[in-house]
Amino acid sequence: MKNKVITVIGLSGQSLFFELDKLPQTGETVLAGKVHEEQGGKGFNQAIALAKLGASVNFITFVGDDDYGKKIYTKLKSYKVNPTVIKVFNQRTAVASILTDRTGQNTVIVHPGVSENINGDMLLPYEEIIAQSDILLMQLEYPLSIIEKGLAIAKKHNVKAIINPAPFLKTAYEYLEQAFLLTPNEVEAKMLFSLSPDASREELKENIRQSNFRQMVITLGKDGVLFYHNNDFLHFPALPLRDEEVMDTTGAGDAFNASLAYQLAQNTDFKKAISFATVASGLSVTKKYCLNAFPQKNEVEKILKEYEKEVAKKWN
Repeated sequence: MKNKVITVIGLSGQSLFFELDKLPQTGETVLAGKVHEEQGGKGFNQAIALAKLGASVNFITFVGDDDYGKKIYTKLKSYKVNPTVIKVFNQRTAVASILTDRTGQNTVIVHPGVSENINGDMLLPYEEIIAQSDILLMQLEYPLSIIEKGLAIAKKHNVKAIINPAPFLKTAYEYLEQAFLLTPNEVEAKMLFSLSPDASREELKENIRQSNFRQMVITLGKDGVLFYHNNDFLHFPALPLRDEEVMDTTGAGDAFNASLAYQLAQNTDFKKAISFATVASGLSVTKKYCLNAFPQKNEVEKILKEYEKEVAKKWN
C-alpha cells in the first residue's frame, strides 16, 4: 500500500503583516504598531500547515526569478515540504499585505505577480507527482486553466481533488462541481449560488440541496462548520475561545483546509476529519501570523477528544 501523500497546487508569495489598532477606512492613514515579514499565499500556507501535522506533502508553485522566489524555496525545504518551485523568468513573485486589528480581524491585499502569466499546460511535466497522490488540494489564487488541468489529471489517476474556492470566482463554478469536495467559507458559499450576503443559512442550505454538489464543508468563522452530505446538514461548533485568546485570524482557513485534507488522506471519516480540522483552525487563531500559528498534530490531539465529547452532546 502506497504512503498517503497530499499534493498542493497553489500560490506562493512574500507577506507583510501590519498590526494596527483598527483597520483603516477609505482615505484614512493609520500607524502600524508592528511589522512582520514571512512567506505566504494560500497554497504555501496549506503546504506548510500539512508539513507541521507530519504529512507527506508535495507542493507545486510558481515564483518569479527574484529573491522572494529563493526565500520561498528555502522556507519550504526547512519545513520538509517537497517543493516543485517553477520559476517564471522576468516576472515578480506575488506579494501580499495583511492588516490585522487589535481584535484579530484582518484585511488582505495581494499582488498576484507571476500568477497572471501561467497556464494549465505548465502542470503537464509534473503529472506524475499528482498521479502518485491520495489528495490534490487547490485554491483559486491561480488562473482557472490551472484548476482545469489539475482536475483533469486528478480524475485521470483517481486522485481525490479538494478545492478551497478562495478568492471566489463565479466563472469557476463548472470546475468546482467536479471536485471530490468543496470547502468554501459562508461568504463564498453564498456567492457560489448568487445569494446576497444577508441571505439566511436556510436559504443557502436549500440552494445546496438543489445543486449538483455531492458534499461540501462550509466554514462559518466563530459559528463553526457546516457539513453537507447525503442531502443533509450537520453542524460542528467552533473551538470555544475567549475573546482575549483570539490573536490573529489570518490563515485560519488554511489551517482548516490543510488539516481536513490530511485527515481525509488517511481515510478518516468526515465527522472525525472535520472535528480535527475545526480544532486545528481554532488553535491557529491563538497565535500571531501564520507559519508559527499552524499547530502540530500532538497539539490538536490534546484537545480533540474533549471537543468531540462536546460535539456528541450537542448532536444528542
